Amino acid sequence: MHINLAEKNPSRLLNSLQSAFEDEPDEITIELIGPGVLYHDTALMLHEEMKSHAGVTRVHVRARTCLIDGAVLLWLAADTRSMRDDTWIQVNEVPDDLDFTVNKNYPHAICTSDEGPSKTDFRTILKYINEFLPVNEIAGFRLFAPDIREFGLLEDCEDSLTPYFFPDTEEPLPPTPQDRPIRNSKSKI
Repeated sequence: MHINLAEKNPSRLLNSLQSAFEDEPDEITIELIGPGVLYHDTALMLHEEMKSHAGVTRVHVRARTCLIDGAVLLWLAADTRSMRDDTWIQVNEVPDDLDFTVNKNYPHAICTSDEGPSKTDFRTILKYINEFLPVNEIAGFRLFAPDIREFGLLEDCEDSLTPYFFPDTEEPLPPTPQDRPIRNSKSKI
């Protein structure tokens, strides 16, 4: 299925995703097309919709366009991901004034005079992106496929680091004779 990021009506975007997941397919491929920008709240809504199907439907997202901020989050929400060879992802720089004082009565609350709704949503997007990528290191840069491969985020990545950070819960199988190295009986180990 295609998700056209040029569509600015969040209801249509949500309906597209819901329709794709309606029959609970085993797997689905979503292709992101159009300009790689989403409103922050729309990105969070679509991210939540994709995550709500985790474990039921295996999701692959292919970026056919460059992705910025919330659109990156949508790409990261997939189980596997790929991208066009000449595309990139970008996380904008974190504004200095994104820090805020926590209200002791409401530790998760943000004073409305401290930041607008868009900044609050951007903060949440950064929090989710940081689960996959070090936001403090990549903010303000455009990352191309070779850089992204280093994080093990692309499906075609041979040296993925993902198993080291998110190991399977299954016990590894014992090595088969084919897996064991052949040793010369005269060599010392």
